[in-house]
Amino acid sequence: MRKPLTRRFILLSALLVFLTTSGALCGGEVLPPPKAFTLTIWRSEDSAEDFVDLTGAYSALYPHVSFDVRTFTPEEYEDELFRAWSKGEGPDIFSVPNWRLGKFKEFISPMPQFAELRSAHVEKKWGKQRLIVEPRTTIFPTVSQLKDRFVDVVAADVTTDNVIYGLPLSLDTLGLYYNRDLMARAQVAVPPTTWEEFRNAVQAMVVRDDQKNIVQPAAAIGTAQNIPYFVDIVSLLMLQNGAVMATPQGNPTFAAEVGDRIPGVEALDFYFKFSSPTWVTYTWNEDQLDALEAFTQGNLGFYFGYYSDLETIKNRAPNLN
Repeated sequence: MRKPLTRRFILLSALLVFLTTSGALCGGEVLPPPKAFTLTIWRSEDSAEDFVDLTGAYSALYPHVSFDVRTFTPEEYEDELFRAWSKGEGPDIFSVPNWRLGKFKEFISPMPQFAELRSAHVEKKWGKQRLIVEPRTTIFPTVSQLKDRFVDVVAADVTTDNVIYGLPLSLDTLGLYYNRDLMARAQVAVPPTTWEEFRNAVQAMVVRDDQKNIVQPAAAIGTAQNIPYFVDIVSLLMLQNGAVMATPQGNPTFAAEVGDRIPGVEALDFYFKFSSPTWVTYTWNEDQLDALEAFTQGNLGFYFGYYSDLETIKNRAPNLN
């Protein structure tokens, strides 16, 4: 009776040794450890330090994955992307503004429904080490989940034919930058929070000579060429005035009637009155500098921009109030 028992004990011991030295089992199969590799990430308008927490958390879960994050200036970013792709050396992950996604779609792999991944770590037990390899199935978001988790525009921007081509890293909204010194000079106590307050502040702050030439502009609004985000400002005015910008199929309707009004035309009229010499809100024209340049020089009261402009403003005008 002892020999079979001894034989079983020896076989069991051999099996334990095999498991200890060869990794974990999944359904009776020994999983090989994942190979180490590096993912390249390309971005513009920020720094590699902004991704330390994000990439660190991922590498903690998958130690065999490391990251190489490169950032570029907005002026060189697109050229560098196309140059790298032409050599077959493009990044694994890259970011572009939502309105530029269509230009890059041919270089993007659509998101799969799921991915089979493996994670490995060393476990110490009884003075010995063994490699534990664990399978992980990651289920990626669906289009309907995008609509539930993010603002509506995200799903509209990153999907085509019910396929997802990207996920949002951040949402930058249009805001109003204001020069406190110019406001104080015109005795405007607080920055405007409504369009009516904005119009009154413009009238108080603009300086014109006897021939109605603009000496000191109050706000960059009313033209196209020298305002970086004029389309965004006009679109915002149209939306806030009740215009329906497009059909669900993407056909433009911003000039359509809504009841007995045409909200899109009303918004456009409001916008252009700030560049019309015949109106009391006249404060800007095509002879002015680029709006961001004028603001950083301290010669503009109000500038419509995004959070991404803040670093540029600080760099160009560190003492601007």
